[in-house]
Amino acid sequence: MVPEGATEWSSFAAIYDEARCTGVTIKYVQWLNLATTPIIPLGAIAYNPATQTANTSIAQCCESQQHVLFPFSGTVGAGFAQGTNPTAMRTWVLKVPPGTLNSSASALPCGSQWFPTTDSSTSIGTVAPYFEASGVANGVCNLRLVVFYHMEFRSRG
Repeated sequence: MVPEGATEWSSFAAIYDEARCTGVTIKYVQWLNLATTPIIPLGAIAYNPATQTANTSIAQCCESQQHVLFPFSGTVGAGFAQGTNPTAMRTWVLKVPPGTLNSSASALPCGSQWFPTTDSSTSIGTVAPYFEASGVANGVCNLRLVVFYHMEFRSRG
């Protein structure tokens, strides 16, 4: 997650010299492209503040200190609670750790530490999902995220 990628970042960077991220709220919705399934596939999302690693299992996601686990179906072989037309988004609130982390591209401080608003690659971590197979051919698990950064800005002079 790179706050500098936000559309309005250039406006803040023109006014302020430094920024820090104190937290993140993620709104998400998951769905399948099928009407029925023989199993209830699980999905998980893990937050890793230090590395950009893809997850390879539900268990690996759940080993992360901050993670969320969810089903893709409400009933086996029937309609879905979050089905093909999901009606509600779930909320996941992340805490950005206080220690100094580094941008993978520029080695500038990040996490909840102050960093220059001119840096275009400060990463506060990675949100990496993993989905189990849906149990049927051509079944696709889908996830859509909206990320809200909780930022503080300051001027040095």
